[in-house]
Amino acid sequence: LTGKLDLEGESQLIQEEDSDLLVAVNGELERDQQGTADTFTYNYWSAPVGDTDIATNNYSYALQDIFYDGTNAVNFDNASLDGGATNPITIADYWIWKYANQPSDNYASWQHVRSTGTLNAGEGFTMKGPGTGAILAEQNYVYLGKPNNGDINLTIT
Repeated sequence: LTGKLDLEGESQLIQEEDSDLLVAVNGELERDQQGTADTFTYNYWSAPVGDTDIATNNYSYALQDIFYDGTNAVNFDNASLDGGATNPITIADYWIWKYANQPSDNYASWQHVRSTGTLNAGEGFTMKGPGTGAILAEQNYVYLGKPNNGDINLTIT
């Protein structure tokens, strides 16, 4: 992958056994994802990409480096709890959390990662919408980076 692969609509990238992504490539995968536009409703996701780094595959990432509103980088508002409708959209930084390798039966162990915290390939995160519509209104979000590939290993307690 030395160029840009843009997955649109319901398209998917299906990799068969032994179809490896060479570590030294610097191409990108662009994946559109629709989620809620409502400020008070969570989206629950895991990114299909990481930072475009030629040293490794399945790289960790921060949302500020891979998350877009179409072709524009998303604004992350560190001061507000409710984001705000701008162009590009603004996401409330406060509501970005992950739940990774925590003791069982301890729902309160969510980790506050915000837009600058580290998420590993395969880890999920929560995020609220930008406040541009009602609970059922969709907002288009775009992941852009090096596609995750091969085995993804996470420690699970």
